[in-house]
This record gives sequence, C-alpha cells and structure tokens, in this order.
Amino acid sequence: MALLFMDGYDHYNTAQSSWKYDGFGGTESMQVGRFGTGQAGYYGFAYYQLKILPSSYGTLIWGAAIKSSNWGHAFVNFSDGATTQLFLWCSASEGIKLYRGDNTLLATGTTPIANSRWYYIEVKFTISDTVGSCVVKIDGVTEINLTGADTKNTANATVNQVKTGCLNGANGVWIDDMYICDTSGGYANDFLGDCRVETLMPNNDGSLSQWYGSDNDQISNYMMVDEATAANSDTDYVKSATVGVIDTYAMSDLAMPAGATIFGVQQVLVARRDNSGFRHIAPVIKTLGSYVVGTDCNLGPGYRTWASPHSLNPANDLPWTVEDINGIEFGVKVTS
Repeated sequence: MALLFMDGYDHYNTAQSSWKYDGFGGTESMQVGRFGTGQAGYYGFAYYQLKILPSSYGTLIWGAAIKSSNWGHAFVNFSDGATTQLFLWCSASEGIKLYRGDNTLLATGTTPIANSRWYYIEVKFTISDTVGSCVVKIDGVTEINLTGADTKNTANATVNQVKTGCLNGANGVWIDDMYICDTSGGYANDFLGDCRVETLMPNNDGSLSQWYGSDNDQISNYMMVDEATAANSDTDYVKSATVGVIDTYAMSDLAMPAGATIFGVQQVLVARRDNSGFRHIAPVIKTLGSYVVGTDCNLGPGYRTWASPHSLNPANDLPWTVEDINGIEFGVKVTS
C-alpha cells in the first residue's frame, strides 16, 4: 500500500477533527500553517490526535512539519493497540530522544531544537526484540541511526496506531504536512523528505451529475461540496438513495509546476446517512478517462471522514503527474 495516510489540516475545523481521527485528548484548534497560508493542527496541554491504521506494520515511516512554543515533551507515539512501542521526546536543550514504550531510553540526538521554529521531522523504525532499528531525520539530515536494538514493548512486533501532538507537556505544538507510509509496493515506501500536502477543492461539475443537490436539482452540484476550509454539515450537500448513481467534480489545479514529484493522492469524503437502515457509498476517481471505484464506506447517522490514499495513479499504476491531477475528477457512488 505504501502511502497509508496524510494530512494537510486545511479542509476541516477544530470540531471536525473527530470526523477524521479515532481518538483525542486535551484541547486543540486550527491555526495558520507553516507557509503562512492554510491551516496547521495546534495542540495544547496533553492534546493528541490518534490515527488507527488499516493494518499492523512491523516497519513504518512517519514524517511531519512540527514546532513547539516550549519543547520538553513527547510529540509522536507509535503503539500496538493501547500499548506504546516507541515514542519520540524532545527538549530545546537536549534535542530529540527515542524511547521504548516502557520509558527505556534507546538513543539520543545531538542537534539543539529551537522553540517556535518549524522543523520537518521523519522517523523510520522496525519493531523487534533483537534486530529493531530506528532512523530519525531532521530537515533531511540523519539525527539518530539505531540498529540491532530491542524496540519491542508488547507481545507483537507491530504497530497499528499513531498518536501525534503535545503528548505530555503544557505548551503549544503545531503540526502540518504529515504523512504515514509502510514499506510495501515500489513507490512512496521510504522517507519522502520535506513534503507539502496540498488541498484541492471542487470548482466545477464533473462528467457525471447523478446525485441531487440540497437545492433539489442536479445542476452545479460542486457548489454543494466546495467549502474551502471546513464542511458546513447540512447547510448544503449532495444526496441520493439510488444504488449505482455517481456524482463527480472537477478540482482546482495544483500550485506546483509540471514535473514536480507527487508521492500520492488522498481522496477525502465527508458523509452521513439521513435515515434508518444501512447505506454504503464509495469514493470515485475519474483519471485518464477511467472511473475507479474505491472501498465501501459504511455510513452512520453522524458525519465522519473517510480518507482513501493512492501512492500510484490507479488507472495505470504509475506515479502521479501534475497533469494527471489537474485533469482529475473526484466523486462518490452509492453502492448499497
């Protein structure tokens, strides 16, 4: 699968964090992102966002832009269920430290970390009680390179949850442009470097307009789902109870130039059902002239978010190009 998840924090507000993540603690809000535009996740005292991964992984790669107003706390935790396998801790004076989940110190970096400055921090680790390893990079430079270690703190040599934020501190933490990968496949399966997660929104109707807007027609449906920074719940929306129908939307173009490297695309749906019984929808991508239908989403009565990452273009199994994405349509299909 390679690319498991990414977040640019630009398409939802504070209250909607619970639609996208699987657990929370403390207080949080959205603030200005690291390039002075868009949003970053801001984490206050002991706040975290928990992401449950689609499977369990013996090796995992995580990267994100991060800063703290006053370092002196853990900021990312990798766990097997509720039990931590590894976590990274940082202070301005001591730099980054790698701990096993039982609080055993495994490795210490040497680079001072300044308060209130953005860094792009990445970690790649393997869980094992004999040949565990971990590499930590700061702005592309290796800070920790641990091999032949005991990185296993549970009965399983795997991780299936990632927790990010101000995990045990009393100061603000900002996180932006986060990714999570495994080592499968042949692309986006290792350190990706300093990445930017760019959010694109619908800006026109696509090739199929088979759902009805909340205005009770099938015209300009994209205007029902084009909120720039947060879905507006039941203010406007598209709807259908007819199995097999599809709605697609043309998207805004990427800001990056032709030839830029793209490590993956992630389609995000926000949806709920408005009646009793079971209802399933699936994400749809129209790319290179083909409609690709993704995995079913089982709707509940409240809104939530489904994220569908693709390291490669599913129409040809090749890396995405800027031209691919600028010609793409995203949409949704009623499957049952």
